[in-house]
Amino acid sequence: MSTLLPKEGPRKSGQRILSLWFPYLCAERILRQRLGRSWRSRPSHPLPPSYPPLVISHRDSNAQRIAALDERAEALKLKRGMGIADARAMHPSIDVVEADPEADRRLLEGLADWCDRYTPLVAIDGEDGLFLDVTGCTHLFGGERAMQDEILTRFFQQGFDVRAGLASTPGAAWAAARFHGDRIVAGGEEAALLSPLPLSALRIAPETRASLESVGLRTAGAVMALKADLERRGEGARALALLLFRVDGLVSRIAVGTSRPMREPQLIRKLFHERLTALEQTIDAGFGFDLVRLSVLSVAAFDMLQGDLAGETSDDDADIALFADRVRARLGEAAVLKPVIVDSHLPERAVTTVPFAEAPQRRMPPKPDRTAPPMTIFPPERPVRLFRSPEPIEVPATEIPEGPPMNFRWRRALYRVARAEGPERIAAEWWRQLPGEEEAPTRDYYRIEDSEGRRYWLYRQGLYSSASQAAPRWFMHGVFA
Repeated sequence: MSTLLPKEGPRKSGQRILSLWFPYLCAERILRQRLGRSWRSRPSHPLPPSYPPLVISHRDSNAQRIAALDERAEALKLKRGMGIADARAMHPSIDVVEADPEADRRLLEGLADWCDRYTPLVAIDGEDGLFLDVTGCTHLFGGERAMQDEILTRFFQQGFDVRAGLASTPGAAWAAARFHGDRIVAGGEEAALLSPLPLSALRIAPETRASLESVGLRTAGAVMALKADLERRGEGARALALLLFRVDGLVSRIAVGTSRPMREPQLIRKLFHERLTALEQTIDAGFGFDLVRLSVLSVAAFDMLQGDLAGETSDDDADIALFADRVRARLGEAAVLKPVIVDSHLPERAVTTVPFAEAPQRRMPPKPDRTAPPMTIFPPERPVRLFRSPEPIEVPATEIPEGPPMNFRWRRALYRVARAEGPERIAAEWWRQLPGEEEAPTRDYYRIEDSEGRRYWLYRQGLYSSASQAAPRWFMHGVFA
């Protein structure tokens, strides 16, 4: 059995995915053992009226509950998760069999191997489904409709009730199989298929679906509806607000911000999921909400990325931005900070931290001027760890008055200097000096290596030859790798 990753992503050109769903697989395994593999395709009625409805049970905590059932048990209004005792009280004639997950898994794996005759790319989907990548294979069987009909017929002859959906993405194929039963979705019609379906068609987590349904978002189309207008204008949302109108007139407002323009419904859903999770204890639904409105408060130009020859794009910054936005939505704007370069000569002022959404976006560097003569400039080496504030050190002696120290004492420990490079002179920022304020001393930085091979970044503040300033002082500003 080959494997296929059934995840949404950049769509391959002409990709076609077939989803197969076996809604009664557990019961059919038992019925095939009892009645033979062709029990469904017999000319007479598959089961005599006296044959009891079949229910498969499993233990959940301290109770036996329905794990699966056949069509006739489902027709009796029995449902998965119902207690076996309640089911027997309603219908004493039901046949209850203990679940065997390992046997069900072996059966599904066997069905996947059987499907290798149609495509080498087959994957198991959960406990009751398969994904087949049939891209480029359908013409061998007379086309998509002929291939899908053949698969459904042959499974029916083997005793299985199977539903099928074929589309350009795994998600659309999955929804077509489970909500239409026998549907082929043409390329580009995925949105029309999903829009009227319930949120469960999006394959989202049950708790997320419950949160969205509790605020009135009950269909996939309701989640997908802000996107088309933004695409038409070439814009993306930077701030959104979800307004919840309660039946008694109270209105709750939930806002989220994005660090980059955004218009993908799934990404926006993730942001509101985090925000709703954070506000779960403070939102009072009362008797429910009768109207929900999603508004875009601010927009910005949406820059499209150029894809490669395979049609795929790569934007590592987008993943970081989405992670930061989800953390901010749950923990607040100050939860994620980003370092930003500041125009300052002093190392401790050269970088500051700002909220992630307020940081300037990284832009592509300008193209180099190839007509200009080549010039190589090596920036001065900087330590891997720069202290937030320089720490004072004691320097008892130097080789020459303006030279590097021979040894120094830092945090009560004495360090002997083996090698030194420098100085790198950084003058005071005189343009920041206030009228009447004394000019800040000049700094001479040295890269120091001690007798143990450890490297430091020291500086002397002030000059020994300056008579107008106080005696020079020494500081530790950072350490190298």
